[in-house]
Amino acid sequence: MGKLRQLVLQDADLWCEPHYLVELGIPAEKILETADKRNADLIVPGAQTARWLSTHVNGGTVHKVVSEAKCPVLTAHG
Repeated sequence: MGKLRQLVLQDADLWCEPHYLVELGIPAEKILETADKRNADLIVPGAQTARWLSTHVNGGTVHKVVSEAKCPVLTAHG
């Protein structure tokens, strides 16, 4: 979880306290389930360039999260 925390700059002027969590399971389902349980205000998943297999076989994790989330989703592409 240390690498996850390093993604947020220490001197960043944040308007809220970020929460870090690592879960095991099917990514889209776990993201949606966790966001729902915690009444998330925003989901920020990393997004990669779509590949044929992920977009045609299972719809892709980010697509599923964006389509089914009950709160806003802001994708970030590194």
